Amino acid sequence: MKRGSAGKQVCFWGEIAFLVAMYLAALLMSGVTDAQTQGVPALRDPDVVAARQLLRTDPQQGVNMIRSLAEQGRAEAQLLLAGACLNGQFGLPKDPVQAVEWLSKSAEQGHPIAQYNLGMILQEGKVAPRAGAQGVEWLRKAADQGLADAQLAMGLAFNSGVDVEEDQAQAVAWYRKAAEQGNWPAQVNLGLAYWAGNGIPKDAAEAAVWFRRAAEQGAGWGQYYLGRSLVFGAGVPKDASQGAEWWRKAADQGYADAQHDLGVLYAQGRGVPRDYGRAVYWLAEAARSEHHEAIKHVKAIARLVPSLYLNDSAEVREKPDAAAEVLRTADKGQRVRELSRKDDWVEVYFDDRHTVGYVGADLLSRKK
Repeated sequence: MKRGSAGKQVCFWGEIAFLVAMYLAALLMSGVTDAQTQGVPALRDPDVVAARQLLRTDPQQGVNMIRSLAEQGRAEAQLLLAGACLNGQFGLPKDPVQAVEWLSKSAEQGHPIAQYNLGMILQEGKVAPRAGAQGVEWLRKAADQGLADAQLAMGLAFNSGVDVEEDQAQAVAWYRKAAEQGNWPAQVNLGLAYWAGNGIPKDAAEAAVWFRRAAEQGAGWGQYYLGRSLVFGAGVPKDASQGAEWWRKAADQGYADAQHDLGVLYAQGRGVPRDYGRAVYWLAEAARSEHHEAIKHVKAIARLVPSLYLNDSAEVREKPDAAAEVLRTADKGQRVRELSRKDDWVEVYFDDRHTVGYVGADLLSRKK
């Protein structure tokens, strides 16, 4: 379930803390050695680059070489060794204590990725005892070096008042730094700040600019909020058809708000042809994510589509194909709602679990 609301940040501490292990794992296996991405410095130490390459062909030798370099005080090797300890890679057991120790050594030498990850670990308080204020200081050091994810984290801290005094203007300033580097959560949060006038004067047009930048990267939240701008004509010319297309992109990624709002458009015939079957489909998708408005609306709109009854027990398939995955079984006499037909299959909706799937047409009848 992916849900948010206009004017509120859409990326929280718990949602970005998981990046720590992913970040370090990616560094261990990345082939990037001579470029920067969103402020992330590439590995520069040729011995560390060679050791990382060795991990692919001889993991034991590679990790031994990284450890040797780390013990010599090489900051990049210390960072990579921390990643291996944190993730339990290359024959090393998971050891959060060792991971934090090596991260600390690398961070103290000024490595921004180590500073960022150490700051996140101290903020989260799961891998190591929570030390929020200290975590923010490490995040600030990484952010000051231009690391976009750290800049985002600083924006989130000032937005929420986590371990710093809440300061929406500071939050916007940090979001902007990260957004200008292409960091999509920062772009969305900056857009929401403009939308709501949170820490900055309201400017719906500028909000739409930042939503679009995130949307064009494939970010579901950017697609959702850009769609909202278009459907309601907030800062851009009203265009419900274009808005529906952006909502569809976000809905396909599982964003429940987009699924709900797209379903409502189908029910209204706004920006798309009126189609109660498609309305029920998208509302059901959102309802399965416990979207409360979708649960309410799907019950009402489902009454507008034809009822059918199973004349025998049936397996409900994910696709109109006898070899497709079985989503559930259904009993003889059970009522379903007809959403669409394709060849010898009927797409149906079950209101007991908000399931949408396919049943053979020969197993359905108009009367119970």
